[in-house]
Amino acid sequence: TGVQTCALPILKHLVSQGKSMELGKGSSVQLEKLKMGLRDILHRNQKRLVIMIDDVDKLAPKQLLSLLRLISSIANFKCCTYILAMNQELVSETITRQVGRENPNTGKSLLQKVIQLPLTVPAPDPLAIRRIVLKNLDRILNHTQITLSDLESRRFLKHFDECLIDRKSTRLNSSHLVISYAVFC
Repeated sequence: TGVQTCALPILKHLVSQGKSMELGKGSSVQLEKLKMGLRDILHRNQKRLVIMIDDVDKLAPKQLLSLLRLISSIANFKCCTYILAMNQELVSETITRQVGRENPNTGKSLLQKVIQLPLTVPAPDPLAIRRIVLKNLDRILNHTQITLSDLESRRFLKHFDECLIDRKSTRLNSSHLVISYAVFC
């Protein structure tokens, strides 16, 4: 649409400027101009913009802080909604290590200011994961006409169940990892 065509270059520029937000006074004036331009485009077209950012917890610490600053102070448009997918505990720890070493709650406090509606996705059920993996593995083996011996099947199930039961293991903590495990094991 017209909004995407006009707003996307400005938004990309805002993001690139977010990397160097602390450079100097001249850049903040240009940034404010870009912000106003994007706000005008969005307002004129009466569109809502939903921006999904996945794997926030995998960002380098400086990138993470830049992203949070960008969202909270530069790209905080009324018609924009940001959906941040992350491990909130990891992000909070990263923020605390970077910004507030003396206060262990710094990361949590900062996230509470930025995130207006936190939604926690429950950990997947180990039995459901087992069912999904075995179903897909069976489908793949049938499709490729590979037959496992009883010994191979028992060994796989033993190791898989040990990994799955180990609550400290984070290897199978999301559905896309479950499918990857089934495909690549």
